[in-house]
Formats: sequence, C-alpha cells, structure tokens
Amino acid sequence: MNRKSQLSAEYMVILSLFFSVLLIIAVIDLEILSSGGERFRITRAKHALDELASAAELVYQEGRGAQIKVFITMPRNVLGTSVSGQTMTINISAMEANRSMFRRLDFNVSGTIPTESGAYWLEVESFGTYVNISNINTTK
Repeated sequence: MNRKSQLSAEYMVILSLFFSVLLIIAVIDLEILSSGGERFRITRAKHALDELASAAELVYQEGRGAQIKVFITMPRNVLGTSVSGQTMTINISAMEANRSMFRRLDFNVSGTIPTESGAYWLEVESFGTYVNISNINTTK
C-alpha cells in the first residue's frame, strides 16, 4: 500500500513540474506575441504618415488644384494626430510608452488625420502655397 502512495506522490510531482514549465512557456509566448502586435501598430502608423507625406509632396509639386485620394489604415491606441506648419504627427500608445511619429515637409500642410482605428480615404489637395488633408469617407 505504501508503494502505491509513493508512486502517486511521484506522479503528482512530475505532473506539477510539467505544468509549471508549460505555464512559463505560455507566458513567454504571450509576451512575444504582444510585443509583435505593438510593433505592427507602430509600423502601421509610420506607413500612414509615409503615404500622406508622399501624396502631399506630389500634389504640392503639381501646383494649385492638384489632388489625390490616399487610402490609409489607422492602428488602435492612437492618442492624437496633428497636421500643421510643415509637420504631420501621429501619437500612439505602444510598447508601454507613448510614441510620436512625424514627417517634416518643405511646405505648409493643414487638415486632419483620423484618430480612430480603421481604414480611411483621405483627400490631399494643393492650394498653391500649402497642402490640405481631409477625410472624405470611412470604410470601417
């Protein structure tokens, strides 16, 4: 009878060690997945700024009246956006910190960039001395 209880105790110790190791692996894997998602949101915000900056430069070079529609996807956790002077900015909460991404241009820009996550069509139009960015519809 004593032998059976010893085997049961050994089995319980081995099983608890196995589940402990499994739990540690799961926690590490979850942290890796979480940081990957955070990096993806940062990349998405940078890409949106790059697309808008390229479109703004194009219409500015073409002159007054030139316009183009740009499709961007905004990530989650956007804290705010700014389009003024010669700078476009997206502030985002990612990787346990607030991050600011910006693009400087050689000309003035005005308008708005959406702050809610989703897909947007924006119109970028040249008014000669500056470029305006406006939201024309949402495709959420």
